[in-house]
Amino acid sequence: MDTLTDWKKEWGKVTTTKLNEKSGVPKQTVKGIMRTRKEIKKLAVKLGYWDRKGTVEKKAGEKRELNAETRRKVEEEANKVRKLRSGEKTGVQRVIEALLNWDWERQGDATATELGDAAGMLRGSIVNILGERQVLLRAAEELGYASVLDKRPEHGKRSERLATRRDRRDAKVEQRKTKDLQLIEQIRKVIKKWNPKAELENECGITAESIASQIKGTMEWKVGRLLKDDPEMKKLMSEAKERWKTEGGINRNRIRKAFKEWKPKKQGRATLQAISDAIGVNDLSTIAKELKRDKTLMDDAIRLGYGQRGKGRVRKVPMKFAPRQREVWDLLNSWDREGKGRVTGPKVRKELDMCKQTFKEIIKSRDEIRELAESLGYGELKKEKKTGKKIEKNEALDPKLVKKIKKVILEWNAGSKLITVGGVTGRIDGAKKKEVAAIIREDAEVKEMFEGNRAERRATKNISGSDIFAQALRGHGF
Repeated sequence: MDTLTDWKKEWGKVTTTKLNEKSGVPKQTVKGIMRTRKEIKKLAVKLGYWDRKGTVEKKAGEKRELNAETRRKVEEEANKVRKLRSGEKTGVQRVIEALLNWDWERQGDATATELGDAAGMLRGSIVNILGERQVLLRAAEELGYASVLDKRPEHGKRSERLATRRDRRDAKVEQRKTKDLQLIEQIRKVIKKWNPKAELENECGITAESIASQIKGTMEWKVGRLLKDDPEMKKLMSEAKERWKTEGGINRNRIRKAFKEWKPKKQGRATLQAISDAIGVNDLSTIAKELKRDKTLMDDAIRLGYGQRGKGRVRKVPMKFAPRQREVWDLLNSWDREGKGRVTGPKVRKELDMCKQTFKEIIKSRDEIRELAESLGYGELKKEKKTGKKIEKNEALDPKLVKKIKKVILEWNAGSKLITVGGVTGRIDGAKKKEVAAIIREDAEVKEMFEGNRAERRATKNISGSDIFAQALRGHGF
């Protein structure tokens, strides 16, 4: 408002662009204010707002207005719409009103934008309404609708902008193609230099990730896109995969490395088990398959004593385990049977923070570990469940806990409540129900006291009410 009141003649007519420059208010906001604030709009119109923007020069004596026939048709359309809807004016009614009251000398050609400003609607809504109603479209065309576009020169500002955008886009495409060609050349060098025999980390051979790690400033997705889209890259990758199948393989490379570092005096012959300990692979059949596939590897294995069982004197070497196997072996060797009881899977897994599947695989894969675990009671619980017979154990019962249990049983009032394992456990601080149950079950004296208390309770419970009353009278001397 202040900008309009202080408007100077040398600035020319009021336009949306000029208001944006002078006041700093965005163009869209200026248009919105003009639609909603009538007093501001009236002031702007006095200063030349809506008096065209100078994009189209008016010819001398030229005037656009609706002829009588068109005006009649528009009024008939207005009557139809008025019958259909009542109350607030619809978009169509506002467009009709703007067309009937259009002042071409003041407002200029009835473009979609100008019609939108006059009707208080968006430009897109005006285009949609005129496209749906041919009567209104013809009336708008008589008032100059689309004439601005028709009168613009063939290569106007918009065409120049579009041409500039196309040039930029084409330049970016060319730049991308150049970069892709450079990257393709770098990828080709990496793939050709790749040695499948030296690959000890990637289980899948050469990948987009491993290639990208060797080219500075390149991301994995870019390499992946070129490997997928470029036919030459596809062919190179398929050849690399074939080389991986014939020459590489993670286990084969590990075996190859182990053979290079093999020390016969410490490790003995290169048996399957010795190779397994060296490379950390438990499955012996996998190692045997890898040796059969590669003749060079098999020759190296034979040179180191593979398949020469019983030939000559062999130095006995200490058992070698994989890291997790060694943890289980050391734990079992230091197992305290009296303090911890027999060895079970859950106990070992809890000590080593190991999952169930890993422990089972270790027990199955190494006979020495399984035999040691069985000597410490591993598997006895399962046998007890199957046979129904209890296996004797050497586990010592806690004497302090035994004394506490005896004391609780002696103090228990059989007449008030039936004694239970849970009840006994609740009266002993820090006791666990499993431990109490084990002692009651295994200690003969405790078991006898416990069962005797329960029998006494049952006998008391079976006395009739009259008997209890007679006993009470006798107790008082009657």
